[in-house]
Amino acid sequence: MGRLPRDSQNRAAVHRGSHARVASSPQHSASHAQKRKGSGPWTVVLVVALLVLLVSAGCLAYLGLSYWQGQRVYDRLEDAVEVSESTQLADFKVDWSALAEINPDVVGWIYVPGTIINYPIVHRAGDDSYYLTHNFNGETVGDFGAEYGAIMLSGANSGDFSDEANFIYGHHMSNGMMFACLQDFAEADEFNAHREAYVLTPEGNYLLSSFAIIRAAGNEAELVSPNFASAGEMEEYVQGKMDHSLVTPDPASSSAQEIDKVFALITCDSSNNTYRYIPFFEVVDYYSFADGSYLTGKSLVDHGDLVEIGDAVADRVS
Repeated sequence: MGRLPRDSQNRAAVHRGSHARVASSPQHSASHAQKRKGSGPWTVVLVVALLVLLVSAGCLAYLGLSYWQGQRVYDRLEDAVEVSESTQLADFKVDWSALAEINPDVVGWIYVPGTIINYPIVHRAGDDSYYLTHNFNGETVGDFGAEYGAIMLSGANSGDFSDEANFIYGHHMSNGMMFACLQDFAEADEFNAHREAYVLTPEGNYLLSSFAIIRAAGNEAELVSPNFASAGEMEEYVQGKMDHSLVTPDPASSSAQEIDKVFALITCDSSNNTYRYIPFFEVVDYYSFADGSYLTGKSLVDHGDLVEIGDAVADRVS
């Protein structure tokens, strides 16, 4: 291809020079620098805010999923409980073999009529930590999810509920599940409306009635005392719980001298996890599967309780 005429080359050179001078203009360069300087920090802030929003949304979604999955584990277990249309304490039935296939640590079932409490109880001798972070299926959700754990009998207790005082732990879940409702029992109306509880075991079934509820520091050394050196010490322990109860039972419970076996349900105070809400229960009656006998002869139970636990099973089992 031929060369441009000289005048065209000169004009091209002038044209290039003009652009070169514009490109290197101090004012123009300063304007671009100011734009870059002004937009940079806001861009970073926007990106960081967006990342925080996405991470927060992800955490909330995971938390919600962990709540749903945690409760679903226990919903699926309730078909292991069966009741009949009679009003005998003996007629609460649990398929212990089916539950033991899922978790051989199962030792009982806790049911409090009119509340969400309707769960299996597990136990590991000398261990009160494993089931804080593992559910009945042995699963855990890690540090960022809603950890249901499992309802557990204290590792200081015997696994057959033969101790004079039996301590059953459960988490205080923000969605009201597990043992969260125990905090409500600090109000007299709620306490007196939910006096009865049932602990079902492979050996037999307990009908319980609450006699006190306390709020105590979780590190109280004398709180968990499975057995006592004498009947007098047991009476002193029970009377102490009555004296410090946040409510007065109505109708009145048995006297401390008459109570020789205790069950306690323990959960955290939601506002301060160093404290615990603990309702205490006496044994109203016990049915033994071994010989078909009742402890006190108070064998009749509220038929509504039987219907309610049956309805709970039907509603929850998927």
